[in-house]
Order: sequence, then structure tokens, then C-alpha cells
Amino acid sequence: MLRSYLFLSIIVFTCIYQNQAYSQGAFDGYMKPQGNTDLVLSYTHESYDTYKFGNTAQEISNTTYTGSFFMAMGLKGDRNLILSLPYISLNKVNAGFQDAILGVKKLSKKQVKGDWTIKRIGAVGLSFPMSNYSTSVANPIGQKAVSFQPRGIVQFDNKTGAFFMFQTGADVRFIPDFQVGGTIISKVGFAASKIYFDLWVDYFHTFEQGVDVSVGAGQGSSWLKAGFNLYAPLKKGFGLIAGGGNYFYGRNIGLAWHLKGGIVYSFIKKGGS
Repeated sequence: MLRSYLFLSIIVFTCIYQNQAYSQGAFDGYMKPQGNTDLVLSYTHESYDTYKFGNTAQEISNTTYTGSFFMAMGLKGDRNLILSLPYISLNKVNAGFQDAILGVKKLSKKQVKGDWTIKRIGAVGLSFPMSNYSTSVANPIGQKAVSFQPRGIVQFDNKTGAFFMFQTGADVRFIPDFQVGGTIISKVGFAASKIYFDLWVDYFHTFEQGVDVSVGAGQGSSWLKAGFNLYAPLKKGFGLIAGGGNYFYGRNIGLAWHLKGGIVYSFIKKGGS
């Protein structure tokens, strides 16, 4: 099995424009042992030609370039610390550090049934702005939102390396206004010593939505998107990641596609796995 880098099913959760979501969420179904740390630098190119104002589509083009730093660290007590810091440039005009995520997840139960290992994980994240970026420009990089993100995760790992993950939870935004959304994320993939890949589907819905009157107005979004992730280890703890995805449905959102790539460094505590 892929060792400390099994968390890579979430590596490319580099920030999506407007803080509408983080691709596949900030949490996955893998746990890092205490003392092990993964550091990731990634780049995402995202573009769309259609923006949905509520259910009304308009031809509007925007391109977002995102550089992200990501960290996953194993703590004692079957806990992991998660941190993401994204820097966004929208159309190479509006740019800045957007909204960070700081989170903790904990393994609550682990069972072995035949060739399958079943893990139940609880997680909670806090998203908050990292800079004083403007929200009043024509195409803001975010809404300076502060949100609370509880998650429940179940993952099934087979001895062959195949796995399936199901995740559900809520996004509770209380700044700049109160919004509540629900999310469902699923993944299926394969993790081995020389390769990792997954296919993912992400559904999100904000309750009591309004209708955006401008791009990124923040009146609450819904979407269905899907994509893939790839990872290959190199030498001395380094590895490469790649992936992509596409929005197939949405409200108050740009129907974007994205491609991404990055480099990973995995620090493995001596004697760890």
C-alpha cells in the first residue's frame, strides 16, 4: 500500500474561485501516523465561459490561476492537522491570498472484515480570509467568508489497493452573512506503492439561496462536479501530482473546468509507515 502519501486523494483541493468550494473538500479517508508530515505546493488553472446567475446562464469568461500550499501532519491520539493557504490571481487583475482552511480530523473507529478495512473519521475545519482583499470589485477573489465545516467520513480499503470513500457534512458560514450548505463527496480509486489515482464526484447545495446580481456576489451556490487525481512518488520523499475536473451543473457559479499539478514532500518519522 501507498504509505504516508495515501492522503493524496485530497491534495488537489486547491482553492476554487470565489471560495465556492475546495475541490473535493479539505479532508479524505486516510490518516497519517504521528510525526509524519506531507507538504504540497500546487498550481491550478481554471477557466469558464458561462456563469449561472441563479438558473440563468450568461456568457462571461474568467480565468483563475491559483498557487496553494497544503500541509497534513500526524498528531498523537489518531489525529491529523490540516492546513491550506491559497493565492489567487483572477484574470491577472485581482490577486491575493484568499481563504485558508485550518482543520483537524480524528479516526473514531477502524474495523477489519475479510479483505476490507473500514475506517470512520470525524473532522472539522475553519475557513477564514488570509488577506484584506477587496470584495467590491467587479470580479472579487472571494467574499472574506468565515465558515465552520464539520464532516463525517467512511472509507473502505481493500488489500488489493482499491478503495471507496463517502463523505458528508455541512458548511456553516457566519461572516459576512449567515448561510448553511450541505455537501456529499464520493471517491473510488486505487493506491499502490508506485501509483495512486482516484475518480471523484462532489455535490454541494446552499439552502435558501438568492440570485447573484454580479459575478461572485456570494448569494449561495449549488453545483455538481467530477474529476480525477493522479500521484506518482519520485525519490527521497518527493512526488508529483496531477488532476482535473469539470462542473456539470451549478447555480450562482461559473461552469468551469480546471487542470492542476504540483510537487509533494513527505516526511516520514523513522520507524513510521
